[in-house]
Amino acid sequence: SLAYQSGGWTWQWQGVNDNEGWFTYGSTVLNAAQNVTTWDVTYSCGVSILGNDCSEPTEAKKDVFSQVKSWVGLDNGDDSSIKQATDEAGKVDYVIVCVGEENYAEKP
Repeated sequence: SLAYQSGGWTWQWQGVNDNEGWFTYGSTVLNAAQNVTTWDVTYSCGVSILGNDCSEPTEAKKDVFSQVKSWVGLDNGDDSSIKQATDEAGKVDYVIVCVGEENYAEKP
């Protein structure tokens, strides 16, 4: 997400609601890679920005301990999107991994 790449100050405090309406000068990592090469650039989500399986809702879990347990695999949660991403990564020559976290200090 271009909003997450730009940080909480841009997204939260300046009132950015979506990527298309506000981010006219930026590019996501995926779009930039697709624009600078003729290679077949694909995308596969391992986990959401909140650490959930990509097929799960994007709301944060209420209990932080439960969320951390799911990140490290202690609750036997759904890991199908991680498996899909690693399977796809095994088929290609190069992998770009993007890691981040949700904005927290910059929220109003």
